[in-house]
Amino acid sequence: MNSILFVDDNPHLLSGLKRGLRPLREQWDMHFVTSGEDALAYLATHPVDVVISDYRMPGLSGFELLSRVQKEYPSVIRIMLTGQPDRDTYDESIGVCHYFLWKPLETEKLLPLLERLAELNGLLEHPELIRHLRGLTSLPTLPAAYQQLLQILNDPEENRLKLVRLVGGDVALTLQILKMVNSSFIGLVREIKTLDEAIQYLGINTIRSLVLAQHIFTFHVADTERDQLHQLWMHSCTTARLAETLIREQGYNDLQAYTSFAGLLHDIGKLILIHCLPERHREIHQLIHTQQLSTTDAEQKVLGTTHAAIGAYLAQLWGLPHSIVEAIYLHQQPEDSVDALPPMAAAVWHANRLSHGDTSASARAYQLLRQCPTIRTLLETLVEENAHE
Repeated sequence: MNSILFVDDNPHLLSGLKRGLRPLREQWDMHFVTSGEDALAYLATHPVDVVISDYRMPGLSGFELLSRVQKEYPSVIRIMLTGQPDRDTYDESIGVCHYFLWKPLETEKLLPLLERLAELNGLLEHPELIRHLRGLTSLPTLPAAYQQLLQILNDPEENRLKLVRLVGGDVALTLQILKMVNSSFIGLVREIKTLDEAIQYLGINTIRSLVLAQHIFTFHVADTERDQLHQLWMHSCTTARLAETLIREQGYNDLQAYTSFAGLLHDIGKLILIHCLPERHREIHQLIHTQQLSTTDAEQKVLGTTHAAIGAYLAQLWGLPHSIVEAIYLHQQPEDSVDALPPMAAAVWHANRLSHGDTSASARAYQLLRQCPTIRTLLETLVEENAHE
C-alpha cells in the first residue's frame, strides 16, 4: 500500500483531509502530523512514498522540511501546500518539491493527483532509479516558458507574434532554432535568418517542443557523453517533427501538440541514464555494439527495465497527460503489436523508427510522410544515412 504523510500546523485542515480522503483508504496508508519536527520523527521510523507539507509553519518551515526530505529521503515525492501563491514562494521552493497545491485545498482536486502518483508504482520497479528520479534537482519541473507556451495555440496570427516575443527573449534558444531549421537534413532551398520565418516554417508545435528541449538537454554531463547527448537531442527533435506531421496527415489534428511533445520526450529515459547512471549507460552502450543486442535487451540485462519505462515514470511524476506517458512507455513495443497501439503512441513508434532511417515496419507511414514537401527531404536523408551505416 502507498503511504502518504500530511504536515500542517492547522489541525482543522488535517481533520477535513481525513474525512475527504476516506475513499482512498484502501489505496493509501495516510498519516497526519502538525509540525515539521514530528514529520521528521515519523520519517525516521516509517517508510513514506509522499509528503504533503504546508509552506508556512512555526519552527521547521515547509521549505526546510522538504529540503531535509530531499536530502535524507530522496525517493519520497515532495508536495508543497501554500496559501501564498506568489512568485517568491515559487522561486524559493521549486528546487525541493515536485508539485504545488494551493489553499484552500479541495479534496476533489487532490484525489486525481494521488491516483496518478499511485500508478507510478506500476511503471518502474527499480529502487535505485526511483531514488534518482524522485531526487532530481536539475529537472524538477517543466520550464516556466513552456507553461506559457501551453497557452499559445496554432492560430490566430496574434499567437505567432506572442511566440516570437516569448522565444525571442532567449538568445540561446533562438540560435538553436535557427540552427535546426537551416541544418542540412531539413533541405531548405534558402537560408532562414529570422525567428519569425523559422516559426512559420517549423510550426508552433515544433517550436514549443524545442523550448522544452532547450531546457531538458542543457545540463552538465561528462565529456564522453556530450556527443551522445547531442545525437539524442537531434533524434528527439526529429522524432517530434515526424510524429506531429504523421498524426496530422492521419486526420488527428487535435492531437498534434501532444504528439509533438511525446515525440520529443520519448527517449527521455536515456537522458536520465546518461545523467544519473553514466556507468550503467556505458555498459548498455557497449553490449549493444559488442554483442549486437537490441537496446531493449541490453537495458533489461543491465537494469532489469528499459529507458521507455524510466521515461514514462518521469512523465507520470511530472503530471503529464496519460496519452503522453503511454506514448513514451510504448515506443519500444515489438513490431507485431504496433497495429494495436493508440494513434498517438503509434505515430511516435513509427516516427522513432523513421528517425533512425528504418522503414522496414513503417512503410505506410513513410509513404504518407513523403507526400509532405517540408518532410520529404528529411526522410530521404535519414534513409540514405541509415543505408550507409
